[in-house]
Amino acid sequence: MNLKRIAALLGALFFMILAVAAFVLAVAGVSFEVLAALLFCLVLIPIIAYAMLLAARVFRKDKRDEP
Repeated sequence: MNLKRIAALLGALFFMILAVAAFVLAVAGVSFEVLAALLFCLVLIPIIAYAMLLAARVFRKDKRDEP
């Protein structure tokens, strides 16, 4: 359980760093391509993580289902 908590904290920290970087780069006036790539990562990474968790939950074999 402790490993899951650490992984969740690291994921939240990574997401916050991406959000702050997007804000700083937008204020600094970087090119549109860089900002679009960063915003794309901000949207895509949580979607992929959710899909992986959902797939793991669906395809996991339960010991209770076997006779």
